[in-house]
Amino acid sequence: MNERFVELIKVLKDRRLIVTQQELALILDIDTTYLSRLKSGDRNLSESLISLLVKKFPQINSTWLLTGEGSMLKEEENKAVALEETTKENGIPLIPVEAIAGIPKGSGDFYEYDFQYYNLKMIFKYAKFLIAVSGDSMTPNYMSGDFIACREAVPISDFSFQYGKVYLLDCKENGSLLKIVQKGSTKETIKAISINPNYAPFEIPKEDINNIFMIEGVIRKV
Repeated sequence: MNERFVELIKVLKDRRLIVTQQELALILDIDTTYLSRLKSGDRNLSESLISLLVKKFPQINSTWLLTGEGSMLKEEENKAVALEETTKENGIPLIPVEAIAGIPKGSGDFYEYDFQYYNLKMIFKYAKFLIAVSGDSMTPNYMSGDFIACREAVPISDFSFQYGKVYLLDCKENGSLLKIVQKGSTKETIKAISINPNYAPFEIPKEDINNIFMIEGVIRKV
């Protein structure tokens, strides 16, 4: 388990979820000497520390940390499926990016588009729509061409972020963004972080965000 903990620390730093080991020690309410002992194997991760890790970083897969089974991070567990088109009544719509801007604040409704519907309701019970990923800023977790399943829109005024999670943001200036969200430098901003380290993080004023969409899952076509 300690080797996986060391691997996890590296990934958290690579994703800029923490900057230094000292920061992680502060989050876990332990001193840096104890953290070093956890990394070396002189001490074992306690149940309370694992629970705190998962609470502070909800994308961590506790099963992986405990047993090594599955993916380290929950959003890496993409489902590879053979997509089949179906009817509006039985499917989830695949919407174009430009349709995001047409969703009224706090709504799950869209302007009229000629959508394709896919048979994914049994997999994503609460998803309101699918949207295709474009670009490489969120690779390798979200590849260009993947479909993300999104829940209904929530206006920024009614939303409380779980920092460290991935959201789809509908912004006035930046358009639709799929990013890890972290606390901004002020109460009026959030920090948008890409998984691909070639893309620098940047801050977005909260007033620039129309709606936030929680991600229910990812589909990788086969």
